[in-house]
Amino acid sequence: MRGILEEAISEIRSAPLEQRPRLSRLPLNAATRDAIEAANRLLPPYLDGSLGLDDTGSILFGAALAVHRFIGAKTQEPGRTTNKSSDVPAWKKRIERRISLARALIGRLQSFRSGNTRPRIVRSVRIAFNGLGVKLDQPDIAEKLTERIDGLKQRIAAWGKRIRRYSERVERFRQNRLFVSDQKRFYRKLENPTPCSTSPKPNTADLVAFWRNIWSREVEHEEGPWIAAVQEACARIEPMNPIAISSENVADAVRRAPNWKSPGADGLHHYWLKGFSVCHATLARQYQEAIERKTLPNLFTTGITHLAPKSTNTADPTNYRPITCLTSIYKTLTSVLSCKISRHIDEFNILSVAQNECRGGGRGTKELLIIDSVAGQLVKRNRRNFSAAWIDYKKAFDSVPHSWLLRVLELYKIDGAVRDFLEVCMGQWSTILCLQGERLTTGADDRIRIRRGIFQGDCLSPLWFCLSLNPLSTLLERSGTGFQFRRGGTKVSHLLYMDDLKLLAPNPARLMELLKITTEFSGSIRMQLGVDKCAVVHVDRGQVTQSAEICLELSNFKTLSEAESYRYLGMSQCIGVQEVDMKQAVCEVFFGRLTKVLRSYLSGANKVRAYNGWVMPTL
Repeated sequence: MRGILEEAISEIRSAPLEQRPRLSRLPLNAATRDAIEAANRLLPPYLDGSLGLDDTGSILFGAALAVHRFIGAKTQEPGRTTNKSSDVPAWKKRIERRISLARALIGRLQSFRSGNTRPRIVRSVRIAFNGLGVKLDQPDIAEKLTERIDGLKQRIAAWGKRIRRYSERVERFRQNRLFVSDQKRFYRKLENPTPCSTSPKPNTADLVAFWRNIWSREVEHEEGPWIAAVQEACARIEPMNPIAISSENVADAVRRAPNWKSPGADGLHHYWLKGFSVCHATLARQYQEAIERKTLPNLFTTGITHLAPKSTNTADPTNYRPITCLTSIYKTLTSVLSCKISRHIDEFNILSVAQNECRGGGRGTKELLIIDSVAGQLVKRNRRNFSAAWIDYKKAFDSVPHSWLLRVLELYKIDGAVRDFLEVCMGQWSTILCLQGERLTTGADDRIRIRRGIFQGDCLSPLWFCLSLNPLSTLLERSGTGFQFRRGGTKVSHLLYMDDLKLLAPNPARLMELLKITTEFSGSIRMQLGVDKCAVVHVDRGQVTQSAEICLELSNFKTLSEAESYRYLGMSQCIGVQEVDMKQAVCEVFFGRLTKVLRSYLSGANKVRAYNGWVMPTL
């Protein structure tokens, strides 16, 4: 192992990133564990001489490559995409060729039986009866021809069944292997068996230009009169203590990360950070130095963004969802920072109770849906007045100005060294676009610079985004209006999960006040409302009333009728949750998934696991 490790580390240190082989998922067996432990014991001298975070990444990648070579695992060629080859297997080609020749021979035999005695046909018939002792001038030649044709047809049927049997065996092997290695991907294939490669692709230039126009167009926020209320609410917050990163912090962050999530530009999975535990102390020291020096290599601020289609309209450049893969070392750093910042937020109760994301011990959307359901039941049962609005933001995660992100950290008194470090990182953010495994932006100068929005893919992004919208919750709560569940009780003005916002009010006038606060704040931080996806509903004495559309700053919000509904947090709503419609929709999803699992080629044990992990959770 020592010689293999030395050779692999030297090779990776001297090779550019583009020439690194792609590491494969290793089986979790004794041989793999022994090889990783052996490499882990040999790494300290290399890590002690590491010149920085990028050099540490090269050392860890070289160690992972050495483990592959030591146990004989395969690595993929550099630059090769992960798309599976669609070539027909050799065994299937051979059988199909036999079937094709047999069908051609049947046609010639039938032609000879019909009286065609051309030399070419006669020669084919003689070849067909070669070795069977049959002559073409014997009296029962017609019966012999029929027997021969029937025999060939039976062979064709047997070969067809063999193809089906072999294909089922191959599909059974592939499905069970995929289920064991990546259940999420297996479920996606069950949901959408048609490969995206068969769908039309958008124009590459249009696709790159669309996302470049969103991310690379820098904007600045404007602070209106509302900032005074936010500053007043933040006056009670004390400055965050300076952070000190220890090896235990790194170990905790690495332990929480998934093993085999798609890596970033360096190709290193979190699995190797877990296996090579001796690197945690080195990473902690280098993380601390990076924060104090306010510098980070560009490798760690460069992402690979895979574009996933939202629907079957794959030719539309706007119909794609970006999924960014970042380096494991950068994600570990942001995980540590997120943990430190979360403690500061929890200590001073900074995050609004209405925001149910990024809150420890919360149940996510379930709590919000329960609150909404209770409100709907009270309105119907007690025949109360009620108004609500569903707010949708256009590209919310990708449109927050960087100036506002930094201002939020300042308002909530995050450690100054962390703020300065994150500002430096934001200035270096860039990404490489990929579609179906093919890179659309290759050169360093062709990368898309992230001058607006939050860099997706790391652990700090969700918390940072929630903080950017937290002042809106402060303004809505200070408005003094909202839906009151009981007399003298707390007024609930809004429900918020990331950027999914629902406003609650006792009447249309109060709802208009909340909408004005929302639009004023959103306009100040340069976030646009998706008016075509926004809606309002008004209830008078327990009955939905149809009123004119709400006009707000040249934007019309659709007013729902009693027969219409709005999908919020995965549930159809009008007054609360539409229980009958949701039960029917859930049943359709449940039985659809159950049918797909039962018709799959999974083994019995894997079908039980799929039922428990994918089918039952719909209920």
